[in-house]
Amino acid sequence: MTRKILAFFLVASTTAFISGCGDHGQQKFDHIKSSALQMNTPFDAYSFLMREKIRLWTACNGICSEERYTVLKSADGELLDLYRKALDEADPRAYYELYVAHDLALNAGYDWEETDILRQAYASKLISFATSASTTPINANLLLAAGIVLSEGMIVQRDYSESMTFLYRAWKAGSSSAAKIASKTAEENKQPIDAYLWGLRCVGSCSSYSGRLDTLARGLDGNVILKAQQAAADDSIRTISDIL
Repeated sequence: MTRKILAFFLVASTTAFISGCGDHGQQKFDHIKSSALQMNTPFDAYSFLMREKIRLWTACNGICSEERYTVLKSADGELLDLYRKALDEADPRAYYELYVAHDLALNAGYDWEETDILRQAYASKLISFATSASTTPINANLLLAAGIVLSEGMIVQRDYSESMTFLYRAWKAGSSSAAKIASKTAEENKQPIDAYLWGLRCVGSCSSYSGRLDTLARGLDGNVILKAQQAAADDSIRTISDIL
């Protein structure tokens, strides 16, 4: 009996060691972090490590032991470092998450106070990177983020003309949501003709916004509406002032 009990504990201990459960998953999680750091780009590494952290947190049903919480929390330093590197490399995915998708994975599972700090610290770099970025699909999210930041005026000074330029370039690069944001930005800045122009361009996944066209057209002169409708098909036109 004693030998059987001893054998049982030896097997259990070995299994716990291999699975990483005996140290609350520290070894297993260290292996995950190591795998992440070998990925091609900082953002790919960040995304993988964050997904794994969320998965393991979810496995606890959101109520992990203090020890397990500490193990998962140990990734925060690497995550923040990887995210900063992605931003420094002007990775559009990182800027999209930080400035456009406000339900950031950055905050999943835990409070990451650095989120607001990052938004403040990288706003000028966002504008700089977007200014020199080519109008190609790979940069669509970078251009979109710049347009949104300048239209909101919460982090940098609001600039209608510049925000519309970035949103126009994002649209040209293939961002369907850029048309909706451009229309909303124009409406908020008392530019009803531009709001209507961009409302016309809101198609595809953005088409739910086109139902507001009748509202946007109210008060506009018939000739102006016709010009806007003609201009909408010309992708060289940024705002209606380009043709008036």
